[in-house]
Amino acid sequence: SHTIKFNLTSEDLENQIRNHLAKQYQMKKEATINGRLIYYDTFDWRLFNKSFVLYALEDELILRKIGRDRKIHSLGTKTVPGFIWEFPEGDLKQHLEPVIKMRRLLRLVDLTSRITPYRILNKDEKTVAKLCFETIRPRSRKDPKTVGAQLWLKSIKGYPKYSKKVKNQIESLGITSSKDEEIFLQAMRESGRDPGSYSSKLHLPLTPDMSAEEATVEIWRFLFQVIKINAAHIEQDIDTEILHDFRVAIRRTRSALVWNKNIFSEKTIARFQKNFSWVGKISNELRDLDVYLLKKDEYKAMLSAVLRDDIDPLFEYLGKKRAASLRKAIRIFNSKKYRRIMQDWQSFLDDPQYDLISG
Repeated sequence: SHTIKFNLTSEDLENQIRNHLAKQYQMKKEATINGRLIYYDTFDWRLFNKSFVLYALEDELILRKIGRDRKIHSLGTKTVPGFIWEFPEGDLKQHLEPVIKMRRLLRLVDLTSRITPYRILNKDEKTVAKLCFETIRPRSRKDPKTVGAQLWLKSIKGYPKYSKKVKNQIESLGITSSKDEEIFLQAMRESGRDPGSYSSKLHLPLTPDMSAEEATVEIWRFLFQVIKINAAHIEQDIDTEILHDFRVAIRRTRSALVWNKNIFSEKTIARFQKNFSWVGKISNELRDLDVYLLKKDEYKAMLSAVLRDDIDPLFEYLGKKRAASLRKAIRIFNSKKYRRIMQDWQSFLDDPQYDLISG
């Protein structure tokens, strides 16, 4: 059977379409289906950047391309795994693994889908087409607004001309069929998210006519955004790669300080080198422990099967040590010294004190 989708601009259109079609056809309403719809991606939008949408609809996790209704793979599951190694072996895991790698899947938005199905009957009371009106809203009761409304027209095998006629009837009301990815992008907009907005990769509009100091300040400003975004999420401990991205941005900032000894004043460069050296050390122990724990399965695989379980107490100890290390790092991130260093750097980037540039 073939399915055609119409994006509806409002729920009121449901009554208008239903009344219009009821003049021509016998319509039988079926039980309304309420479902929970949750979209997922990684912190750095790895799925969206590859044009994938991953969502859980009730107890099914579904992967498809943005703008297409056809499922690529799906998995029946009551709980959505966070990391790829928590997925059962199968097609979905194979498809996701090279995309999300070591990053955790995070819940982006939690919605309720309400579907009202109708069967369209011919004179013999045989079902010749199906209509499904779908309304999607935020799950939170405090937020009653509609995220999106759509209509699905499903043809029935052996009765293609009926669905064609129904399509024409719907289009006569000025409603056109659509392949647009409406609900996912609209849900992101409504929740204030900007898909693809975060990346730790350096994509900067540097131009040949920029001076060395202008280009450097552009790079530093970009890196500072990466530092701030990740620092704000370290405390939540949702994904070890957040700390990794933070540390890489600090390292790159320090490298650029070394290159620019001949552009900015030595005194300014020395101050920030000292400051960022201290910031870099805050999380050394935490990152080392993350790496050990992430490689737990690799380390266990090096041992013979008989000895594998004997190493578990070591990883339990490392897990406790990591929890303590995270608490310690969070205290330092919240300290006056850390805040002062970041404010000082922000002030420098706002006004890079070109008067301090040595000739």
